[in-house]
Amino acid sequence: MSQKASIWNPWHGCHKLSEGCRHCYVYRTDGKYGKDSSVVAKTEKFDLPLQQKKNKTY
Repeated sequence: MSQKASIWNPWHGCHKLSEGCRHCYVYRTDGKYGKDSSVVAKTEKFDLPLQQKKNKTY
């Protein structure tokens, strides 16, 4: 991935569905900050694609 590439993740959180979820980095990281990863919610950047201008800037 180039340095100019961006990652847009409109959601935060998930529901554990399998045994592999037991070692999920999201739950581990959120636990450090007291966040509840089982709550699925929109992020602040949810509508970011709608804010993009014709010249591809924000």
